[in-house]
Amino acid sequence: DHRDLHSFPTRRSSDLFVLSWADDTAQDKAKVLYFARRFGSFCRDTSMNTAIAVAERFFSRLNQRQVLAVVVLMLTTLGLLDYLTGFEASFSFFYLLPVALGTWYFGLRAGRFLVLVSVAVWVFSNWLAGEAFSSEAIRLWNAFLRLLFFSLIVQVVERYQQALFAMTRLSRTDALTGVYNSREFFRLAEQELLHAQRYRRPVTLAYKIGRAHV
Repeated sequence: DHRDLHSFPTRRSSDLFVLSWADDTAQDKAKVLYFARRFGSFCRDTSMNTAIAVAERFFSRLNQRQVLAVVVLMLTTLGLLDYLTGFEASFSFFYLLPVALGTWYFGLRAGRFLVLVSVAVWVFSNWLAGEAFSSEAIRLWNAFLRLLFFSLIVQVVERYQQALFAMTRLSRTDALTGVYNSREFFRLAEQELLHAQRYRRPVTLAYKIGRAHV
């Protein structure tokens, strides 16, 4: 399941990526490939890589309940800050953090639900802080615009995660047989050797070459 994928690949293959979207329309493939290239170039920035690495190390240690607790804590904290700082200082952009995090770990439906919760928290906190308009229709319009924007971000996160999973899967498997390729084999073998050295346990390796078993 691609929900368990928390790492960003360091290499990409555009040709293999297109093959993974063979069931989609040509227009969809072009859109996803364009976005993956643009986002990939953005992630190559040093500061962005550092932030991603720190986030990966932190959230890789958490289970889903703990991630959910982090999302709820972030929403509560943002709502409280919105209220304490008053309606003149806007924190609406920072609501994207729990929305994107929830979408990444729990899927598109959870992301859409978090969009509704985030917009509701933002509207309610500013209302408590004394925000007033000449007409309540203006408040609803502002909330609607943020709802659209947050929903778009949720779609982008979900689409990028799918593209990331497809590229990572294809970079680790043979395109013809679907089994792990040599790079993935050596990566897994290295993990097992390190695990064996750490716990001082023996390692047994079995592999097949053609019809011969070793």
